[in-house]
Amino acid sequence: MEHDFAKQEQWARQQNVEIVGVPEKSNECLMDVLTKIAEKASQKIFETDVDFVHRVKPQRSSNKQPRPIIARFK
Repeated sequence: MEHDFAKQEQWARQQNVEIVGVPEKSNECLMDVLTKIAEKASQKIFETDVDFVHRVKPQRSSNKQPRPIIARFK
């Protein structure tokens, strides 16, 4: 049963991309961040290509590293 759950979880995440090291800004628009990253890689991403984009984990004041960004594509 654990194997089945792990397999389902892996399948559900196959469209996800994790982006690390992107500095956080107050009132940031992560769709804009994702679009700029794609442009740097000579790719185009449209909002209609993305199910969601967000940062993971709550921000901790003691942690200076930016939180990873997770984007799920359709």
